[in-house]
Amino acid sequence: MELSQLYLPPTPPKTPDNDTQYGYDDKSIPRTFELPLELPSTPVEPNDALVEELKGRVMQIPNMMNYMPGWPVRELSPHQDRLRVLFNDALDRVVPDPRRRQKFKDCDFAYFCALWWPHGDWEDFYAASFFILWIFLWDDTIDANDHDLSDDFHKACRFRAQTLRYCKYHLGLSEDTEEPELPSVACGLFKEFAGRVVERFQKHRIQRIYDEIVQYMKETENEQADRLAGRIPTLDEYIDNRLGTAAVFILCGINELFIPRHLPDWIMNSPEMEVIWRETNLNIIITNDVLSLKKEIVTGCLLSLIPVLYRQGIEWDDLVPELMDELLNVTRRFDQAADALEAACGDDEALRSNLRTYLDVCRRNGTGTYIYT
Repeated sequence: MELSQLYLPPTPPKTPDNDTQYGYDDKSIPRTFELPLELPSTPVEPNDALVEELKGRVMQIPNMMNYMPGWPVRELSPHQDRLRVLFNDALDRVVPDPRRRQKFKDCDFAYFCALWWPHGDWEDFYAASFFILWIFLWDDTIDANDHDLSDDFHKACRFRAQTLRYCKYHLGLSEDTEEPELPSVACGLFKEFAGRVVERFQKHRIQRIYDEIVQYMKETENEQADRLAGRIPTLDEYIDNRLGTAAVFILCGINELFIPRHLPDWIMNSPEMEVIWRETNLNIIITNDVLSLKKEIVTGCLLSLIPVLYRQGIEWDDLVPELMDELLNVTRRFDQAADALEAACGDDEALRSNLRTYLDVCRRNGTGTYIYT
């Protein structure tokens, strides 16, 4: 099975002057983990045969920062502690189950947000961060095996439709004259994000964010259908689906909260910006999928790049090297598109500076995800 259908051929890697400068805490050295030999319970998925096959396998993961040379890292928002208090308070209010609530607190999403958006006003950081909390809670409701929506496809589809109606209303795009019924208590967190976006963004940018939310919901439906059927998709199917379920396209739109002035439409609608969004997404998919495999084995939910590629014939010991080659290609394509956009700014130094700020926000989405995960 070849990956060249999705990725450009590899080029020699850029060699950083000092490899150690890209490390971060325990992520600065290669990591080795052994997949668990015993599961807490019998897997409920029909793909449990693959779970059994992968138990006990050993996988060595290199320092992925070496595959994102020159990308910004080692910065945290000064608002992190303030946000953590608000997140914990929100979780106390909207997650009644103590075990699930503590699980989310232990995830420390405030740290995740502080890595993604280390610069910016409190109001913008607050709004974007509450979108993160909202979508993590929403996604867990659909994905986790211990929720009724996870195993009830039709009920989950109704929940998606209710969620979209609620989002559309609070983004100011609905013809509803009254607030729609709240799909769940946790969905109310969306208002914390939507109000700031309506205040800061023009309507066509808000519409784009909503359209990406719609696409995200559609792809979670496809993903859930595959999971319930115990079906592991082909690589092409998986990439197409994962580009939507990662929600990164939504967040690329939200990233404009963290630049002084919104970028003009000719930049945001350009083919080069499409590359920026796609490669930001692929960066996060590769990083997250490699590092989350152990958790998937434990939960019995195998739906990520590692099992997809393994099922399609890639040898176990070749999986991580193949994906690291692709991660380097992702970085290269992002940087090439970024250079083209900067060149297109011509003599407009203010625009170029604003664009560079936006591009670095997207880069931090990648490095921040790796450091957090």
